[in-house]
Amino acid sequence: MNLIFISLCIVLIIVYFLRISRDLILEYIHVNKNKSYLDLSKYFCEMSYDMIYKDKLLAYSSNGHKVSGDELESIQRDFIKLTIDLMGDTNLNYLIKFYGGLVNLNENMILWFRSKNDNDEIFEYANREKEHTEQTDLNHLYDGDT
Repeated sequence: MNLIFISLCIVLIIVYFLRISRDLILEYIHVNKNKSYLDLSKYFCEMSYDMIYKDKLLAYSSNGHKVSGDELESIQRDFIKLTIDLMGDTNLNYLIKFYGGLVNLNENMILWFRSKNDNDEIFEYANREKEHTEQTDLNHLYDGDT
């Protein structure tokens, strides 16, 4: 009787650990699969952003200006169109499934675009230079009055 009970306990423990192992393996696969989708999405967004930035945003950024309003919405639409064109049908279908629909994919691309645009280093540098120049001009004016 004790031998049967011990054997049953050992079998239950093995089944429990196998189930935990299976769940951990499935979670690992799920995380890596999602990571590859996110990497794929980021790759195409970065490629598109670089093209759009050079074509439409660089002139604004280098002068220390931000695009806003209708112009920004137009550029965002161009960004989405270019990103989708670069992806191709197969990758687009993968990402549509991953994000749960084309609308969600587009919204995520817009959020990515806005985040990247808000952290524009050339714009920040141009603004610092413009402020420094304005401060220098004011200092020269002030120094000339004394």
